[in-house]
Amino acid sequence: MLKENKGITLVALIITIIVMLILAGVSISLVLGQNGVLTQAKNANKSQIEAALRDAISMANADIIADFYGSDTAKKTAATYTGTEATDIANATSHVNACFDSYSENASYSSGAFTVTVSGETVSVPATISGTANSYLTITTP
Repeated sequence: MLKENKGITLVALIITIIVMLILAGVSISLVLGQNGVLTQAKNANKSQIEAALRDAISMANADIIADFYGSDTAKKTAATYTGTEATDIANATSHVNACFDSYSENASYSSGAFTVTVSGETVSVPATISGTANSYLTITTP
């Protein structure tokens, strides 16, 4: 009489281990790879910060125009183009930071760009601060 085998064979066990290793390799590459979930999340965070900064610059332009044509003398002075680079940069940066309220960090302006660092991500948006005499500041972005 033949003995009845109960259980799995060594071949079945090896095949199972190989399949599990292949699945583990695929899973790790999906999470950690160049187009993995973590990389995409980091890129999405950076894009979101850049969009928030661009929105703040846009809102700052509207705020500058409102302040320039408003009745508050101090606000009108801060919104007026002076032709003095340091003053104009300080006034424009102040307006951008007032509108960049999504984060506690403040943007700074140098080398033709507004830059902010949020949660270790540094984002720059090229911008030009300009204006004409007796008019309001203008912040333009490409």
